[in-house]
Amino acid sequence: PNNLNVCFRGVDAEHLTVALDTYGVCVSYSSSCRTLKEDSTSYVVEALKPECKGSSIRFTLGTSNTQADIERAIQALKKAVIQVTQQV
Repeated sequence: PNNLNVCFRGVDAEHLTVALDTYGVCVSYSSSCRTLKEDSTSYVVEALKPECKGSSIRFTLGTSNTQADIERAIQALKKAVIQVTQQV
């Protein structure tokens, strides 16, 4: 219940992860069970939505996260998606 996987079709998830990091938001673009593998894309995402392979990021929330944290993350996400899509 504390994990959210979001697909941004056509947006490189690795670049989006780096852009979000510059705004202080930590996310992952790989499956937690695949992070040490060469191909760290999520086989679950690929099986459910093949077009989202390489375009999905995972948010994980904890008990210490607040509504304000989520709102900051949303604002950072908007900026990061624009930043990454303009680089193409």
